Formats: sequence, structure tokens, C-alpha cells
Amino acid sequence: MPKVKKCSRIRTKFYNELCKLDNLRSAWGHVQARISASKNEKMKGKAEHFQKNIEQSLANLREQLRQHTFQFSSEATPIKKKDKKSERPVVNLNTVEGRIVQKCLLDILQNHAKMQKYFNCDASYGGLRKKNVAMAVKTIYCSLRDKGHIFAKATDIKSFFTKIKSDSVLNRIAEFCHDDDFMKLLKNAIQLEVSNLDTIKDREDLYYQYIYTEEGVPQGSCLSPLFGNIYLYDLDLKMLSNSNITYLRYIDDVIILGKTKEDVEKAFLEQLVPDLEALGLGISVNKTTKDCVNLAKNCIEYLGVDISKCRIKPTQKAFNKIKTEIRNLLTDALNDKAIKRKSFFETLNTVNGKITGWSHHYSFCHAKNEFNALDAEIDKEMFAFFNKYQEKIKNSSAAECRQRLGIKRSMDIIDQKNKNDIIKKYKEDALTKK
Repeated sequence: MPKVKKCSRIRTKFYNELCKLDNLRSAWGHVQARISASKNEKMKGKAEHFQKNIEQSLANLREQLRQHTFQFSSEATPIKKKDKKSERPVVNLNTVEGRIVQKCLLDILQNHAKMQKYFNCDASYGGLRKKNVAMAVKTIYCSLRDKGHIFAKATDIKSFFTKIKSDSVLNRIAEFCHDDDFMKLLKNAIQLEVSNLDTIKDREDLYYQYIYTEEGVPQGSCLSPLFGNIYLYDLDLKMLSNSNITYLRYIDDVIILGKTKEDVEKAFLEQLVPDLEALGLGISVNKTTKDCVNLAKNCIEYLGVDISKCRIKPTQKAFNKIKTEIRNLLTDALNDKAIKRKSFFETLNTVNGKITGWSHHYSFCHAKNEFNALDAEIDKEMFAFFNKYQEKIKNSSAAECRQRLGIKRSMDIIDQKNKNDIIKKYKEDALTKK
């Protein structure tokens, strides 16, 4: 375990903030939204249970924090990388309470004045509240258009999260956070011990990545991007001081632009690579072999976007992904079991949400023709789905049709209201007896 610098004077300001119901409630709002948007049905069930008696759930969590009995629980959930050949050693907290506390820790740090320099660094865009992909791409495009930085090289930092020295970052935070209780909990949040190691003991390529060492922060944690930004802060500042280039980093994705190929290659080979090596980090080999791209003639792929001097548009992979996701949603909705379980309008809302989210993400792009072509393909998919759905339910009863359209029965609504009233009365009586 890394040794965090101890402070001669123990204060509890930070930890007290953590124990405030308003802060926990705010963190819960974020966690709830993230879980709702995920595909983890198990966590969705836990979140629904937590929400049923939300005030009591939050009060219980606060009491655990006050009594210093709270503990994180996590499990290994490896996911496929983009190449589909290997997996990332993702660690996820398997309790709602753990995710709330982790997010609350992040919020408290983000709001502290001494942390603002890590959020306001001009080079860093990933994992920050007021920065996003659109802003990163806009910065690149402005550099290309206004500074004449037409040569670009993009790469990524190899195994970024698994190589971050968490003790180094914790010591930086401890310089201004003079709260032993808070620092202990923060250390526990970032140095998670996996509870289900036995399930992957035969996977040597993954198993040893999950065993805690002084290197690495958990992939999947909301705290990890912050730790990454703190760890690379000095490097980012040094790269920004090079007036011959535009340097930008989105978590582990790096891009360097310059007026000449020589400027870019020099900054890459003589500055970026050695400085990363000094931190125990390196560049993905498969990308270092790529030459600088002349953006006046060609495009470069960065953050799911093709960027050139003429235009910005989503990559073909991005278009293919949204089309595949919609097609799969509609296909699954035609399954006999799905038709009974999920209403017609629930399916439409899901598809609409998927399209809306994707479109908002890429709204900064210059790709009118491609967007129109995408809409045309989705039109065909929706038309085919509508006809097939009609065919599926044509022999259904009137009551079944109503149910599948998602129109509730009045008696079901009344029965649910009466049930809720009884539960409410029971809780009120229980509180009165206490």
C-alpha cells in the first residue's frame, strides 16, 4: 500500500462534507442516471431497490460513513477492446452505495480551489465537468485553420490506467487535504481489491492485472480520469510550452499538430515519448509507426471523428455502430417474449433516445450528406419494423393490443395507488410507534 504523507494536524472538513445528505443525494442523482443508461441489469435492480426508500437508504449510508464502517466492494468485469482480440481489466463497484461514495469523493475534490489547476489545464479535455469531445475537436480545428498547423500525429498512451502511480497522486492531494479520514477513504476508493478473482484465475493475461500493486487505478472508476489528469499535469504543461505545436490530450488519447512534419515528429520523439517513459508510461506500438498526416490532403481519426482542413465528420465506424445498435434493438423487440414484456412505445422511446444521444454527441460535425444518408437508412429500418410488428400482433386480443401499445388499465393504476397508500400508512405507523 502506498504511503500517503501524514499531516501533523488532523482535520475533518473534507470528511464532514462527505457525510452531508445533500452531497450524497447529489452524487446519487449522477449514479442513478449512469446506471439507468447502462446494460447492467443487476445494477439496475439494485438501483431500483435503493430508490424505493431513498431517504432511508441515504440516511443508512450516511450513518455508515459517520461510524467509519463503510467499505467498498468491487468485482472484475473485463470488456473487449476495440480490436476485439484482447480485454481491458475493468473494475466496477458492485454496490450502489460504493458508487455514490466514490462520486461524492470526486465532487468534493472537484469543488476545492487547490484542485482547479488540474481542471483548467488547456491541454486536457477528458474526464472533466466542463470539457468534452466537441470542445477538444474544436480546439484542433481552430489550430488547423487559424495557426496553419496542418500536420498531425495521433496516438494513445499504452495501458494508461494500469500504469498510473496512485501513491504519487495521493501525496499531491494530501498536500492540501489535511483530513486523515477523507484520505483513507479516498485511498480505499482508488485501490480497490477485487472480490471475484477466482472467476478469472485461469486467465493469466488478466489475472495479474487485477492484483493490486502500487501502480494502477481501476478502469471504470469515476476517480481514475482525475488521477490520470493529476499524474500527467506537469507533462501537459511542458508540452504546452512548446510554441511550435498544438498539443491536446483526452485521457489517454494524444494528438500533436504543427506547421511542419518536422515540428510534430520532434515534439513527439524528443519530448512526449521520453517524458512519458520517465513516468513509467509508453506509447501504443501499433500507432507510433504511423506518419504525420497532412490535413490539407487527408484526414486523421481522433476521438471517433475524421478531421481534415475541409471538414469534420464522424468516422465510418461511428456510423456503422449506431446503425447496428438500432437494427439490433428493433430485431430484439420483435422476439415473442420481448413483445409481451416491452411495449411498442417503449421500444420506440429506446430507439429515439439512442438516436438523440448519438446526434447530440456529433452535432458539431460538418456532415450533412452523411447524416441525411443515416436518416434514410433508419427510415427503412423503422418502416420494416412497423410492418413486422403489426404482423406479429394481428391475432392478439383487444386487451393484449392495448398492453403492447403501453396504455395502462385504469384498474391497474388504482390497485397500484391503493398498494402505495397502504405501504405509506404502514411506514407512518411504524415511525409513530418508535
